[in-house]
Amino acid sequence: MSQEELLMMSQRDRDRVRVIHQVLEGRLSQVDGAEQLGLTARHVRRLVKRLAKRGDGGLIHQSRGKPSHNRFDGNFRRRVLRRYKSRYSDFGPTLACEKLAKDNLAVADETLRCWLIAEGLWKGRHQGQRHRARRERKACFGQMVQTDASHHAWLEDRFSAPIVLVAMIDDATSYASARFYSGETTAAYMDLLGRYVGIHGRMVSIYADRHSIFKLSNKDIWGEVHSEPTQFARALGELEIELISAHSPQAKGRIERFFETAQDRLVKELRLRGARTMEQANDVLERHFLPQFNRRFTVSAAKPVDAHRPVNKGMDMASILTRIIHGAAAQAIYIHIYMRCAYFGGLFARAAQNTPLPPLPPLADRVTMLSGGRVKGVGTFGGPLVEMPPGPVTGELDYHPPCTLNHRGRHLDDHAAPGARLTFL
Repeated sequence: MSQEELLMMSQRDRDRVRVIHQVLEGRLSQVDGAEQLGLTARHVRRLVKRLAKRGDGGLIHQSRGKPSHNRFDGNFRRRVLRRYKSRYSDFGPTLACEKLAKDNLAVADETLRCWLIAEGLWKGRHQGQRHRARRERKACFGQMVQTDASHHAWLEDRFSAPIVLVAMIDDATSYASARFYSGETTAAYMDLLGRYVGIHGRMVSIYADRHSIFKLSNKDIWGEVHSEPTQFARALGELEIELISAHSPQAKGRIERFFETAQDRLVKELRLRGARTMEQANDVLERHFLPQFNRRFTVSAAKPVDAHRPVNKGMDMASILTRIIHGAAAQAIYIHIYMRCAYFGGLFARAAQNTPLPPLPPLADRVTMLSGGRVKGVGTFGGPLVEMPPGPVTGELDYHPPCTLNHRGRHLDDHAAPGARLTFL
């Protein structure tokens, strides 16, 4: 048998050859043959003529081995690969296709994937076998929101200080909210929560890990161990939002997958747009990445009901989303700001005597004295306070620089963020 007589056939081709031979030999009618092959009788007559004229090779699809009429020409392929190598060399095929389309080089992701594999620029990844069943999504938007933070080189080598991405993602729809902060702190989570609630309202519950920001903490106060909620848990309680603790990263897989996507797509978006500071990164995040993510990856909730609740009139968001430190107002309180220390000892006496408070850096704003929920005195650091009557009071400090607060020499908070408020009860 010569080389020209060898035919490559699929099982479908072999079945077709067998049936058409039976029709040609008169052992099977054209109608019955068409029914077996799922073809029309007219097309079977064509195949019979082709078999009689060309042999078995006439039954093979006539486009086999020929280039597609819709193929890209070689010049276009070279332009796409040149652009990919110069600008998107570490991008995956799907993300690269989105960016190439904006450069007027539209190509399907599977086509680009084949080109990159052929050029040795991409290696296909084998999807591992799933070892656990996924939990069903919540039915309504706002019924549960997952939250976490991701520590990553978001700005690569363009910014020396570390920044953290704090995010919230709705469990029912995968709608995401996020923002960059200087650290994973209570103030960061409170700020993002305030932004979220201001737009959507109060979610029913928050699903978070067992980080010390969320879980109950035990504190040694005057030799006694007291178990009290963290600042963030207290704020959620006042907002009537349930806090649910996750016991493994897999349990909150939706927020983990968001960070996996962000560490790929967001890092490249920040690079392409030249972000070099945290402010610029937040601008790219809010104006470009989050709208694109929510437009592409969000899904419809199982029930078209918004479970978010409006903020009640009695809920003062500014007061709830604050740091509250419990203690006697007359006790010694040390506030260290930029390594400078102001000593508030005998607070009642100083207020009554109109004694100036020790000077602090000019960035510190003011001290407001309250009694029974009403303002009783206002003063600035280094200046006098108005008369403060004795009795139960609270002292509020609005400050702007980062600071560390110690109560009777004990460390309380290592990450007080600019613009936060401390309340002493």
